[in-house]
Amino acid sequence: MGKIIGRKIIFNKKREIVSNKLMQENNKLALDYVNKNIENLSPKVPAYITLNRYLFSNLDTIENIKDKIMLEVISDEITLKDLMKVKDRGFILTLKFNDTKFDKYSDDDLDMLINICKEVHLSSKFFDIEDIKSIQSEFKNKTICIEDISTLENFYEYDKLENLIFEGMFFIKPEIIPGKRITSNTLNVIEVIKMLNQDEFVSNFKLEMKLKESPDLIFNLLKFINSAEFSFRKKITSISQVIALIGVRRLDHIIRLFIGTSQDSNKFGMLVSEKATIRGNIMELLAKKLDNKNREYAYITGIFSLMDSLFNVPIENIINSTNLHENIVNGLLDKTSDLGKLLLITKKLETFNEKDINEVSLKTSLSLIEIKYILNKAVFINVI
Repeated sequence: MGKIIGRKIIFNKKREIVSNKLMQENNKLALDYVNKNIENLSPKVPAYITLNRYLFSNLDTIENIKDKIMLEVISDEITLKDLMKVKDRGFILTLKFNDTKFDKYSDDDLDMLINICKEVHLSSKFFDIEDIKSIQSEFKNKTICIEDISTLENFYEYDKLENLIFEGMFFIKPEIIPGKRITSNTLNVIEVIKMLNQDEFVSNFKLEMKLKESPDLIFNLLKFINSAEFSFRKKITSISQVIALIGVRRLDHIIRLFIGTSQDSNKFGMLVSEKATIRGNIMELLAKKLDNKNREYAYITGIFSLMDSLFNVPIENIINSTNLHENIVNGLLDKTSDLGKLLLITKKLETFNEKDINEVSLKTSLSLIEIKYILNKAVFINVI
């Protein structure tokens, strides 16, 4: 079992987040970490955890969260007989069969392994669409996750196939729609997000008055907050009640989740909004660690760097529509600026790629331990 250092979002063809893939490195601290932090994942959907020999020997320690996790088999380290015991204990198994090897398994064993796993994860780097069709025809009703989707075109290739889920970063790349304008409702929400993050002493009254400039927005936002997505004990009927119950930082996240489901957003809005939270968190934590002189603007710079992807309009349009601090604007437009450099580092780290993490460590004063602490905290910050 490894210590969590990152998270990838798994989603379906409807662009709904269905699970979180937790990435790990080999040490024994993760069991305790997962137990303490599994509830903090947002949205609250199952998480994949790699099943290795150490975790197999300590299944009792995660017995209480087995309904919240799926154990991913990535090699032949554990025998088929032992994997069947895991399944008999009520744990859900998934199989990652990409560039990993199962040399100890016969063909019959592999077929049996696929049959006892709920999902099979395949990389688009190693399996093309014809391979996927062949596997689907042999193992009917088996959910297949296509990983490493790199482009929107790649995603749409699989549109006619059923029982597929996906992983990839392509959805954060903006599809600019010529002539598209930001609606007044959306502009008001963007202004509120700016107020929540840029004005340290913004009053609850000022926030409420700004939101009330769009009554239909208030109605739909409250409807969203009272939906099954959240688990508030009593119905929330006013924005002032929202602020009092959950605070400014959580309100920021909820508003962006709401944008992600609105008509003004693109088809991947919910995913982009979730990614924006992680990017903002990483950038803020990085700024604090590096003692960046503009650290107070780091979080909002990270959030706004994905607004073009959220609304499919050029970032310049969003900047021109809002009165952002000049340091934030420079961070968004100038890669050589103080915050611009920090944003580039953040984009490298948010891939959770080991090569990129090592590169950042070499080019900054941050150790690998410090970077992995930042990524852990950015992923698990409890925002809902």
